[in-house]
Amino acid sequence: MNPTLAARLPNFFLLGAMKSGTTSLAAYLAQHPQIYISKPKEPHFFSSDYYSIGIEAYARRHFAGAERYPARGDATATTFHQHRKVIPRLREHYGNSPLKFIILFREPAARDWSHWLHSHSANAFRHSFEDHVAQTTAMRGLDESDRSPISNYASHVRAWLAEYPRQQFYFLLTEDLQDPTGKFLRPIFEFLGVNPEVTVDTSVRHNPAARPRSIALANFIQQPPSFISWFARRLIPSRVQRNKIRRFLRAKLRTPYTTPPSIPPQMAAVLRSYYHDEIIALSQIIERDLSHWLAPPDATAPKQNP
Repeated sequence: MNPTLAARLPNFFLLGAMKSGTTSLAAYLAQHPQIYISKPKEPHFFSSDYYSIGIEAYARRHFAGAERYPARGDATATTFHQHRKVIPRLREHYGNSPLKFIILFREPAARDWSHWLHSHSANAFRHSFEDHVAQTTAMRGLDESDRSPISNYASHVRAWLAEYPRQQFYFLLTEDLQDPTGKFLRPIFEFLGVNPEVTVDTSVRHNPAARPRSIALANFIQQPPSFISWFARRLIPSRVQRNKIRRFLRAKLRTPYTTPPSIPPQMAAVLRSYYHDEIIALSQIIERDLSHWLAPPDATAPKQNP
């Protein structure tokens, strides 16, 4: 690889999982003076058709000036479960370079609920949560395929570990981010090879669960009439710029919940039963006690934002 290009490309990836706190973690990492996070944080280069722009355009558009930073990260959360597509592409450009990967896990039922809330509010999911749970629990036997439910963490992690050594991964839980002291960042900084003594502000939670201010406008942005799409493509030829505008409009039309809605208890029980074996397997892989993910939620415990 061209040394100039290699010095700009990311050398670590915040893989996901989606709706597990990746936006907050990326924002905390970006405060470190030796860490560069892609702009925007989720280029979706390796995990989508955007890959067709080429690696040089990816570096130019999302990592301009990143060569001054020893740690450079891509925080595309869909990368985690799109491994069958992503890993060969990483191998193509990086070969056996010692890339580093950070994966953030959230209790599966809570992650599924948060993902559904987020997508439903943007009109990306039009089915009910009950239908979503039924579809998810019907997807047995898919193992490490990209179509396996995102919260089948162990299956997806095994696919990554089959290609890269364990020491190139750093695993943490969403609840780790709730430490108000921010001490959870020090070992991450050490893992990335940057100054571990840097203090950053972890008081803000980013990308909280929200609802659309207008369902009609949310529908319009998600699926505009064909003549609007035609006009937009000619007015703004760059898909990157169109996506930026779409994300900006979605953000402006969303209002964070004052009190996030809770997952229906019956659906939570169904999901915990479905994910039971995956949770046990993940606990062994990452060497963390996840027994609290298997038990019914404590009604007295503080709620996490979706």
